Amino acid sequence: MKPQGVIFGSRIAAPAIREAAESLIDYLGIPRGRNPQISHPPSVNIPAGRLPEIDTHVPDFTGAAKRSLLPLLLRDDIRVEIRGDGWVRRQHPLAGTPVTRGMTIILELE
Repeated sequence: MKPQGVIFGSRIAAPAIREAAESLIDYLGIPRGRNPQISHPPSVNIPAGRLPEIDTHVPDFTGAAKRSLLPLLLRDDIRVEIRGDGWVRRQHPLAGTPVTRGMTIILELE
């Protein structure tokens, strides 16, 4: 028996199939049209950064990872506050400020 009258397959099934196909294309990384496909290695090497030394002036901590900042918490001549996670985006006082005993350095991470 053949369907008679108006057939709604294109209105009912096609949108669901299209959505599923687009999800699979994105999941499998299949390039679309003229978009280039970019391949990259499965891992990323992040070099271990050296912690800038604090001597007479506050160094620029911008970009330093939280893990590298932890030794600063052991200092008894200055106080260091680490706020947030990730890498240093802002600091107070600014780099170049003279270091004084008992000063507080605030490092804001994102």
